[in-house]
Amino acid sequence: IVSACVSSRQNSKSAEAWVLTHADHRRTGLAQQVVTAWARTMQQEGLIPFYSHNVENTNSALLAKRLHLIEVFEEFVIEEVS
Repeated sequence: IVSACVSSRQNSKSAEAWVLTHADHRRTGLAQQVVTAWARTMQQEGLIPFYSHNVENTNSALLAKRLHLIEVFEEFVIEEVS
């Protein structure tokens, strides 16, 4: 397996994508293909597929852009409260 996409979290309404492509096979369109296939399967199962990524993960951000995904929110984490 050189590229795969599975649900990292899933409930009765939605599923979140997790994708990994082997370093030797990146920038070939494989991630886009597996995410698209995964999303179609989730939709056929009546689920809302969604994709999230860390803002520092530029490869993941580029994949989201190539997939023409719509940004719906930004998440901020407060690690310590004084």
